[in-house]
Amino acid sequence: MRHVLYILPIVLVFGILISFFVASGNLYGVLAIVVVEIICISILRRMFYSKEILMEDERILRIKELAARKTLQVLYVVLALLLGLFAVFYYRGYGSEYLSLCFLLMSILLLTLVVDFMFRQYYSRVM
Repeated sequence: MRHVLYILPIVLVFGILISFFVASGNLYGVLAIVVVEIICISILRRMFYSKEILMEDERILRIKELAARKTLQVLYVVLALLLGLFAVFYYRGYGSEYLSLCFLLMSILLLTLVVDFMFRQYYSRVM
C-alpha cells in the first residue's frame, strides 16, 4: 500500500492539469497530459517492481483476473441495457438518432464479444 502514497500526488497534479485544460477547452492538451500521466505511472510502477516494493503473487494475479472478468460482464450488461433502452426510444418515435446509437452499441458489444471469444480460444490452446 505504500506505493499509493507515491502515486497519489502524481495523479492529483495531473488531475489539476487536466481540469485546467478541460476548462480552457483544449482537447489536445488533455490528451497529451493523459499520455504523459500514463507514462509516468508506468515508469514509477516499474521502479517499484525493480526495488521489490510491489510483488505480485498468485493471489494478486487471480484477483486481477477475476476483476477483469467481472468488469467485462458488467460492460456486457450495461451495453445490452442501453441498447434495449435506445431501441425502445427509437420504436416509440423519439428520433432517428437513437437508431444510429443502437447500431453503435451493437457494434461495440459485438466487437467486445468477438475479442473476448478470440482471447479465450487462444489461451485455452496455450495454457
